Amino acid sequence: MPYLIMRAAGGFQRTPIPPTGLGLRRDAGSVALVGAEDERAVARLYTVEEHGAPRVAMVCAAGVPGLFLDGARPLGVELLGERAELSLGGVRLHVTERAPFVVAPFVGDAGHRCAVCADAVEPGDAAVVCPGCRAVHHEGTFARAEGGARACFSYRGGACADCDLSRAECEWIPEEAP
Repeated sequence: MPYLIMRAAGGFQRTPIPPTGLGLRRDAGSVALVGAEDERAVARLYTVEEHGAPRVAMVCAAGVPGLFLDGARPLGVELLGERAELSLGGVRLHVTERAPFVVAPFVGDAGHRCAVCADAVEPGDAAVVCPGCRAVHHEGTFARAEGGARACFSYRGGACADCDLSRAECEWIPEEAP
């Protein structure tokens, strides 16, 4: 699922963009995230599928004052690219189509194999699922009953063994404005 990244107190906030949409509304010198159905939203972001991959589409009225996409005034409908920058009233927002890597108990069916060690990844094992290709990796934060924890994902340097997508690529945050 794609995400919208915006500055928040103490850092950056990553908000999922649901298929039902996310609205952007000016709110006293800042930008408020609202439901896409909110009549006061000046732009709406939707998750759409393109060739089987999630993308972000933006719908807005032409000529919204202070609304820019990668430094230019947007057309009424735009398909946004990875790391696209939206600016609304001077507030910068960015789009990323990559979910962060997350260590969590594996909830898939039995029979999945770790992309690094090829051993079984059982339901409940600590695992990382690649957000790019969905490959499963052991990650040793929970002890396994037979032989202790495995840290296959960390052993690979925090990158997927199948597609080589790295943690750094998925946890990108925008640079500070000059």
